Amino acid sequence: MPQSLANEPVPTGVYKLVPALDSLRRYSWKDGRNDLLAGLTVATVAVPQAMAYGLVAGLPAEYGLYTAIVMTAVGALFDSSRQLINGPTNATSIAVLSVIASVAPESKIEAAVLVAFMVGAVQLAITALRLGDLTRYISHSVIVGFTLGAGSLIVLDQM
Repeated sequence: MPQSLANEPVPTGVYKLVPALDSLRRYSWKDGRNDLLAGLTVATVAVPQAMAYGLVAGLPAEYGLYTAIVMTAVGALFDSSRQLINGPTNATSIAVLSVIASVAPESKIEAAVLVAFMVGAVQLAITALRLGDLTRYISHSVIVGFTLGAGSLIVLDQM
């Protein structure tokens, strides 16, 4: 083992790849208690909301829960931002619905899983190519229009 890594149990590069490990080095019992309380508070809202997003996507409600659980766990491991919110949203639910709407009912779940893996692969490619910086050139009007359109679709879908 190289001398530079002998005193450190985890190589420094791993902390950049998995920021959660760096956070665990400085974690305390007080933080754990506060995080547990915050987690329970968020869960009271997130559980019914995730179920609703599963239904909006045209899938059984439990798939919204699966998405919320997996997205939260993966996001916590691989992102260090305190402002980032992981989980299903109305926009992603509508996007999934638009893709799987024409699929046979017995194949909708498989199609949604395939869409999730394909989108994940594209996101990994965007990350590897550092294309995320291009989002700063998206105007505020485009973001507002997208949000308004997604909200309108949800309202119309409920009528």
